[in-house]
Amino acid sequence: MAAVYSEAKAAVGILIREGAQLGSKICVIIPAYNASETIGQVVRGALKYVPLVIVADDGSTDHTAKFAAEADGEVILIEKNRGKGHALKMLFQRAIDKGYDAVISMDADLQHDPEKIPNFIQIH
Repeated sequence: MAAVYSEAKAAVGILIREGAQLGSKICVIIPAYNASETIGQVVRGALKYVPLVIVADDGSTDHTAKFAAEADGEVILIEKNRGKGHALKMLFQRAIDKGYDAVISMDADLQHDPEKIPNFIQIH
């Protein structure tokens, strides 16, 4: 996947598999650590625009995984906190394994507004 980063206010990253066509399968990935207060809102917001949101709970000690799942996100549980890079690696691999050609990476703390997702899909 080649990386393309937007200069929009909500600096969300979109990564596109080489050779992907317009209309490709797009999902949202979210690395999360102790984000129980916001993760449900982010997942629900993203699901308005994409068919799948995958959350990597990176060893959270709160209810991040529970609230992500209750919001209909697919959750990867990482038992021990290993950092955002490791969580992203697992998320990218899961998206590839599920046949997605592009992913939009968002933060779990609402710094990235899910309502901006259509802008990134248009860019793609």
